[in-house]
This record gives sequence, C-alpha cells and structure tokens, in this order.
Amino acid sequence: MTSALSLTSLVLSFRAEKQEDDEETVEDDFRCIVYFWQGRDASNMGWLTFTFSLQKKFESLFGDKLEVVRMHQQQENLKFLSHFKLKFVIHHGRRKQTREPGEKLPVELFQLRANGSALTMRCIQIDVDASKLNSEFCFILKVSIYCLSHTGTSCVAVPNL
Repeated sequence: MTSALSLTSLVLSFRAEKQEDDEETVEDDFRCIVYFWQGRDASNMGWLTFTFSLQKKFESLFGDKLEVVRMHQQQENLKFLSHFKLKFVIHHGRRKQTREPGEKLPVELFQLRANGSALTMRCIQIDVDASKLNSEFCFILKVSIYCLSHTGTSCVAVPNL
C-alpha cells in the first residue's frame, strides 16, 4: 500500500525498458519517468525545490531519457495510478508527524473514490463527520486498531482489494 499526504509532495521514479521482439535487448533503450505528485494542501515549495535541485541530478544521470510528469491530487493519470495496483491512500497532514508516548491514535475516516474505472481507485482521508457519509460511496472508519467499513446502498460494486 502506498500512502501519500495531502500537505506534502512525492517524487516517484520508474524505469521503463523497451522490450524487443528478439532475444537481444539493448541496454540503452529505456526511459526514466519521474512523477512529482503534489497534495491538495501542499505549497509549491516542494516543486521549486525539486526543479532547482533534484531534477538537475536526474538530468545528469539520464539525460534525454528523462521524463518529468507533475500532477496534483485528484488529477492523477491512469499510467501513474497503475503503478499502485489499487492501493493508493491519501492521508491528511504532513510526513514525520510525531506522537507523544501514550497518546491515543486519532479516529480516521476514509472514502473510496474512483473516476469511472477500478484502475483510478484511491482511498482519501476525509474529516470525521457524519454529514460526510453518503449512500453513493464506500467508507472506512479506523478507530485505534479496528477498521469498520460502510458500503452505501447505491454504491457500485468495489473489486476485492
């Protein structure tokens, strides 16, 4: 399962090799795709930092074989989402949040969303509020170590995850 945070940005890199029909594969025939994913509440500082430092390192390593794709939360393309195999979870908050010893875990509510196909499915944390529940969607309530699910009466079937 891959987790992302709405206040932060992620840089994900994938190497795609081109497969030849014959048995010989050419080592130089590949391209590197770097996805820069930006959460809904994240500032542009992450993108600027990436552009002026990390991207230059990638360019020195891969040259013209590098492809950088920037995307925002809820605007992910199918190629990006296909890497996660229906296990893309977006949390509220930032990375490196610390908890005091003995502090209780917060109650969390997640909504399963998809834009027309199972491939676009993602699980997004929403505010814990009864008014957010809707019979059109599926929800997961996480309380301490327990997870409870709710499938709305008008909800389209969700594939087994």
